[in-house]
Amino acid sequence: MNELSEFLNDHYVEAPSGNFRLAYFKEFLQYAYTFPGWKSDYQLAIRNSKNKKLMASIMFIPHKLKTWTDELWCAQVNFAVVHRKLRLKKLG
Repeated sequence: MNELSEFLNDHYVEAPSGNFRLAYFKEFLQYAYTFPGWKSDYQLAIRNSKNKKLMASIMFIPHKLKTWTDELWCAQVNFAVVHRKLRLKKLG
């Protein structure tokens, strides 16, 4: 969780000028990532094959969407983050 917290703090939402960035504490991430009914299938992390550092991460929460006649399962995506160097190469 420490590695994920550092990764999000370094590469998640930031202003183009680089002077604004959101910060997430590991306690909050623990709460957000392990909601009731949580499964490890709801998370994906991509690592560099050489140095094993995180390069991207995404997490979703399943939701049941009710319409007038149907119930559909959908996903709310949270914490979709790609390393800054990969974003600069348009690999986001």
